[in-house]
Amino acid sequence: MSDSLPIQFLDDGTGPVSVAPEAARAVIIPVPLEKTVSYLTGTASGPEGILRASAQVELYDPELDLSPFQYGLYTVAPLDCSAPLEEILERLRSLAEERMRAGQKVVCLGGEHSLSLAPIQAARRLCPGLSVLHLDAHADLRNSYGGSPHSHACVMRRVLETGAKTVSVGVRSLSRPEMELIREKRLRLYPAWRFRSGSYPWDEIVSDLSEEVYLTVDLDVFDPSAVPGVGTPEPGGLGWDDALEMGRALRSAGRNVVGFDIVELCPRPGSIVSEFFAARLLYKLIGCLFSEKS
Repeated sequence: MSDSLPIQFLDDGTGPVSVAPEAARAVIIPVPLEKTVSYLTGTASGPEGILRASAQVELYDPELDLSPFQYGLYTVAPLDCSAPLEEILERLRSLAEERMRAGQKVVCLGGEHSLSLAPIQAARRLCPGLSVLHLDAHADLRNSYGGSPHSHACVMRRVLETGAKTVSVGVRSLSRPEMELIREKRLRLYPAWRFRSGSYPWDEIVSDLSEEVYLTVDLDVFDPSAVPGVGTPEPGGLGWDDALEMGRALRSAGRNVVGFDIVELCPRPGSIVSEFFAARLLYKLIGCLFSEKS
């Protein structure tokens, strides 16, 4: 993607369905980050894949009976991810905080999961009681991985250090030390193995959250048959309907989602299933978070 001419979300070739940056209620930040991936590569192409797939997303959402783009969306230039990781995270934190202070919701597209720390830090500065809803196949609670404390496998450990309350959903792969930390800190965890025979209790999950919420979605939380294009696919996982139920629960409970991210997309040659899933999820979440609670 060009830094001077970013692809706009929902640009179908006739012109982007967007508004001026200062008029947008949601600002989309592409973050093509790929610094600490440990299995399959490709997260640097994730944001562009989502933006290109968004051109095929129908603007009207019949379930919500509205067209979410009308709330005002703007896509900024992709973040330059050529610098050291710590520098990238600081620049992203600063940008996210600037947009949040302007009253805009921030949506980051990844890129590896390490990026989530930056907008969460920004949100935490503005919302001291912030909680983080974390959807992921992995706990991401390692203190260090591959020699880096900012590895994608450590992002939720770093989030805990901000003081934000966390609620994790869909986890089905973690280390023994991570489980010991979960027990020691009494972290809220809704693991996949507890809900194989039924759906997740989204109303209960959302009740664990504070008024102001940041949502981070690692696409490997979904069943790899639905989203195969991820760096570390795990058997099992959430389905599309689970994502819709989550959105409904957040809306019904009146939670203020100040920002969210969708990360770890690794586009696969010859298939656009994962990119389109992510683009539809992004648009659906925007609709759920802006529409009136029901």
